[in-house]
Amino acid sequence: MSYTIVVVLIAVVLFACAYISRRRFGVLVLALIAGEVLSRLWTDQVTPYIASLGFVLVKPPLTSVVAFGLILAPAIILLFSGPSTKRHHERLIGAAIFMIMVIVLAFDYISDALVIDTYGETIKSYISSYRPMILTVGIIVSVLDILAIHTRRTHTDHAGHKK
Repeated sequence: MSYTIVVVLIAVVLFACAYISRRRFGVLVLALIAGEVLSRLWTDQVTPYIASLGFVLVKPPLTSVVAFGLILAPAIILLFSGPSTKRHHERLIGAAIFMIMVIVLAFDYISDALVIDTYGETIKSYISSYRPMILTVGIIVSVLDILAIHTRRTHTDHAGHKK
């Protein structure tokens, strides 16, 4: 059960961070996608540098930790700034979507870092089979969330003067 417990703990911490920060999930999820791209581009170059600084991990592998950190880095930065929401239900839904997207995006690195038990194999096969669909829906919903952000517009009268 250690695999399942670690995944659940990661999910709970990410959910709590997203909920408490009150940030709109669309921006956070697109930052995760950017982090995924950064992770694929830079993990192999950053890992030896971090190892040269004295950080040595065997289990979990340093490569997995660095990749997970690169995925989260842009979203963590945006947890402290960016568009926010005040409504409770939007915060709950947004935090849940953010949590799911992190788990799905970083799933390979999490799986490489942990010993998978029997129940974990079930979770892994389920996520692996639905990963493309989950990512696609998450990205579409995130873009729609960003489109829903209204910018304040200055109202003008019929003569074109600002009110």
